[in-house]
Amino acid sequence: MKLIREHIIFEKFTKDSDPIKDMGIGVIALFKKKLQKDANTFDDIEYAYGQTIRQFQRKYPGVDWEKIFNELSEYTYVNETFTNDETDPIEDMGIGGYAYETLKRGAIIKAKRMGFAVTRNQSGRFTNWRSGVKLWPENLLLITGIYRFGENYKDIHFRKYTEREFDLIPIAIERMKNNNAIIFSGYAGRMIVSKKMFDYRFEIIESGF
Repeated sequence: MKLIREHIIFEKFTKDSDPIKDMGIGVIALFKKKLQKDANTFDDIEYAYGQTIRQFQRKYPGVDWEKIFNELSEYTYVNETFTNDETDPIEDMGIGGYAYETLKRGAIIKAKRMGFAVTRNQSGRFTNWRSGVKLWPENLLLITGIYRFGENYKDIHFRKYTEREFDLIPIAIERMKNNNAIIFSGYAGRMIVSKKMFDYRFEIIESGF
């Protein structure tokens, strides 16, 4: 989607909702979330704006949030409506796949810190660091499958790659895109995680397809 310098940005959504507000990234919503100062003066607004940019950069790395919000701020009124011939708004804004909720097959993630390991028996459970499959921050995990697991969990299948195996990841992704399910590279693993668990333990490097 291309942003057009008019009063309305056309995207695909329902007629009666405000998607910027619904997604929690509208200007009003931004000032309400996790900000300790009231935006009553110009300095306060600048402070809130800076805090907002930093929060989104931490949660959705790899996106030029400053550019996005600067462009949005040029509109007299940001109330997005959606047409039938447009693509998904999350995708159009370039943040699709960079969150637990929108995680996709083909995404690449890595551990934020040491100390995480999953069982070797493919149960999907996290286990003791000494006995399990260690997920080092130096490893890249290629997501090969995502399935719903109960109400609040996702069953995520992945292939673990060490640094010397990174050049095998593009080949594996191409096999996935061509619907060839057999991936010979990497170590096959599985994890069952909630949003809170995932956000604490992992960061998303590539969004997938």
